[in-house]
Amino acid sequence: MEKQPIQSKSFARYALNQSGALRIPTHVMFDTDDKRSFVEWRKTAPNADLQRYDATLRTALHLIGASDVQSAQKIALGDDETRQKAKDKALVAAGNMYGIHPAERKTKISQYAKEADRVIDYVQQKVVPTLIPQPEMINEVRGAQNPGDLILMLFDDRYAPRARFEAIRKLTLMNIIASIDQKHNGSNTMYVKFLEFLNTHVLDTKTHRIGEHERVYLLSKHNKDTFAVEEVKEISEEQAKNLQLKPYQKLTFIGHRNFFDEKGNLTPVYVTPREKSLEATVLKMLRKDEDNPSAAVDDNIGLFAVFNSKKDLNAFQRHLVDAADTANSGILFTDMDDTLNGEAYHGENTGSSNDIQWRKCFVRVNGATVELAMMTNESYLNYRNKLDASHDEYVVKRAFETGVVDLLLPERFYGTKSKELREQELRRVRRNIEGKVN
Repeated sequence: MEKQPIQSKSFARYALNQSGALRIPTHVMFDTDDKRSFVEWRKTAPNADLQRYDATLRTALHLIGASDVQSAQKIALGDDETRQKAKDKALVAAGNMYGIHPAERKTKISQYAKEADRVIDYVQQKVVPTLIPQPEMINEVRGAQNPGDLILMLFDDRYAPRARFEAIRKLTLMNIIASIDQKHNGSNTMYVKFLEFLNTHVLDTKTHRIGEHERVYLLSKHNKDTFAVEEVKEISEEQAKNLQLKPYQKLTFIGHRNFFDEKGNLTPVYVTPREKSLEATVLKMLRKDEDNPSAAVDDNIGLFAVFNSKKDLNAFQRHLVDAADTANSGILFTDMDDTLNGEAYHGENTGSSNDIQWRKCFVRVNGATVELAMMTNESYLNYRNKLDASHDEYVVKRAFETGVVDLLLPERFYGTKSKELREQELRRVRRNIEGKVN
């Protein structure tokens, strides 16, 4: 059990790293090899690593009312009354740590536990669906909704190392989710306000009421090698129904709303506002090596907009400024990238492609900060389809290249050989994209 110095600043990465200080031992009290390695590690580990390890262990013990590992084992193997006392103490202590009102404590923490399970389900279903066999979470871990149950598993040698890893993984994710709940408590209100701003001041609600759109399709022809768009035109739903696709053609549905440009012309736009999901926020915090959601997630609200031309795109940006004025709000565009003229995109995120054509920025308006991404029909279809530039490929690449898959599904327990699995998942993405081509 070779321990390594701390290589991450966030507790989550520290806790989940199976090459690090909190590597799950074969046995709770260590077998001969584990113990020898652990003693040697303590002799040579940096002081910061020692202090972090001791503080983490001490916290876990205190949560269940234990003084050391031996007494924690006795509680874990004790009678129902002893175990329940420990679980009750852990629930109260965790609730106080998260600042939860006592009346909401049990419900809130149970919610965090279920949401932690959802994060793992999301990774397995959306990021590594080709992993066979798909590892089912240990039933006792999935069923646990009290942090005390999970901590007791860590000190109970009846549980295999994988079960104990899944317990600490769930505890870690619950902690992340609690911090998100604390920091982003008002984000839904901001999202609702932003939607109100869009529907009242930006988009026309006479030609299409809220929830309605014009059903149109993009008919595109793609390069047979790179799947880059070579031609694209908009067609009606009626035309799409009767169309026989030729080789390397694709049909992509978009729903048009409208806005009025400064000359009063009704202009179509495909808009998809979104609020970042909990699962996406948790994974972004792991990727960014951050415990603080405010530091890791600056794009909790987003707006994706697609236009028939760059002229329409520019008109929409000017219209946003006018709409903000109508709403009696200032508007600020920050961190703007524009690669619509063919320049390389230099994204900071691991796994991102340089070959993305868009105008991307943050917009501060009407009490909300929104990540705005604007594309033309052609650049949007490349973003969906082009080899090495598609968003679905990016999702896979960033999960592997930032180490998130290794953290949540380490090879030690799940046989996930990262390089092979990464290539397998990228082939799956390409099959999904290219399989839709005639």
